[in-house]
Amino acid sequence: QSWPDWTKLPGAKNMQYKPMEPQLSHLMREHCKGVHLDDLTLLERFLTCNPDKRITAHQALDDNFFWSEPLPATFENMPKITEACHEWQVKKKKQ
Repeated sequence: QSWPDWTKLPGAKNMQYKPMEPQLSHLMREHCKGVHLDDLTLLERFLTCNPDKRITAHQALDDNFFWSEPLPATFENMPKITEACHEWQVKKKKQ
């Protein structure tokens, strides 16, 4: 069990738990074949159920993902949104 204290969560007594091997890692590697292994590892660390083992945002910023090529774009190089992009704005614009 990767998160022994999950049974202490509200509503956990109403859930049925069937122990099984973790499958996320296998599924991600199978369906995301073009993604670098280090990138998948970072994503897995974000998706860890146990909050005691889950990566924090501060820890994530030190991950190689953010410090290897291609580096993240600077603010100046980010695309600029020049028109409505939220669904409610687009519907309003069409009316």
